[in-house]
Amino acid sequence: MAPARSPCPIPTFCVEHPLALILLADDNDQLRELLAEVLSAEGHEVIQAADGRIAIRLLRERAVDLVVTDVVMPEADGAEVMNAVRAHTPRPHLVVMSGGGQIDAARYLQMARMLGAEAVLPKPFRSAVLSAEVRRLLAPPPGAPG
Repeated sequence: MAPARSPCPIPTFCVEHPLALILLADDNDQLRELLAEVLSAEGHEVIQAADGRIAIRLLRERAVDLVVTDVVMPEADGAEVMNAVRAHTPRPHLVVMSGGGQIDAARYLQMARMLGAEAVLPKPFRSAVLSAEVRRLLAPPPGAPG
């Protein structure tokens, strides 16, 4: 999964003025680091959580625009993170990813949809798929002043 080309025409500008603040929660360190690198290269500020408890704490501390979370994680699972997102005001966008666990990924992702996920990604997925979903969710609504 190579990082996608940055939509930011002036990378130093995007570092100082990120497009969005994204909370990324996954207990798989390698995957989390890779996805953070991809999203950062696109101009976003990414804060990372290695488990659900850290994700919930960060969600309370920072006004994030979008949350990307795994379902099966230690301490607090993705369902707890999703509930925290639902209770947060203003409510950030929510992307949920899963490779399965005690049940198959499709059921976890179906549950995620029921808990308010706007996009679900079965693992493994290409980084470009995540990037496209993030762009879609952060895009201004049609007819909004640009």
